[in-house]
Amino acid sequence: MSLTLPPRPSLDHLKKQAKARLEAMQATSPDAQLADAQHALARDYGFASWPKLKAHVEALEQSPPSPAPPAAPAPGGSFGRYTYRARQALFFSRFEAAQLGSPTIDSEHLLLGLIHARQGLLTPASVALPLADLRVEVESHTTKAEPLSTSVVIPFSEVTRLVLQRAVDEADRLQHPQIGTMHLLLGVLRDPALLASSVLSKWDVSYATLAADQAAFTGDD
Repeated sequence: MSLTLPPRPSLDHLKKQAKARLEAMQATSPDAQLADAQHALARDYGFASWPKLKAHVEALEQSPPSPAPPAAPAPGGSFGRYTYRARQALFFSRFEAAQLGSPTIDSEHLLLGLIHARQGLLTPASVALPLADLRVEVESHTTKAEPLSTSVVIPFSEVTRLVLQRAVDEADRLQHPQIGTMHLLLGVLRDPALLASSVLSKWDVSYATLAADQAAFTGDD
């Protein structure tokens, strides 16, 4: 089962969902505990554990109501062209970087933010990827530090700023007035040396296949 968090999720509601999940689990497994239900629910929402889901929701509760660029606007003043999901992706990428204790938002954090923002979109199937599994893969290639506070400014790395500029180029090449999550993914995939590109290759996602899929650019608003 795959579930999608609303833009402003409620921790109280998630706790109620966990209790309801526990009742359902105990119908077939009487020894099931609340922690089991919480873990299962977190996995359904794309998180590796209940503490990670809880931390994400608490971070959103302390954040402004609308997604904003993490520390600096997108290159060339292009942020105004971003779709709502693309803006969410930048917002979520800051969260992913903070959770790993990274002082900058790198390509792998942007990738996690993009897949997070696309939760609930089933097309193209090639990038309807399991967020929890992607996190595990990213974490296996990075050195995790203490999570950063929501008050800490985390800028885009130079490499990520280049990815954002490439996303603008992709939208312009395709003559698309808006910049969506798919343009950002193409911006990532244009550099196969990036960790994010390497992670995507494990799911057989490449620039060539994604760029050729015109239907992939519909429904991203």
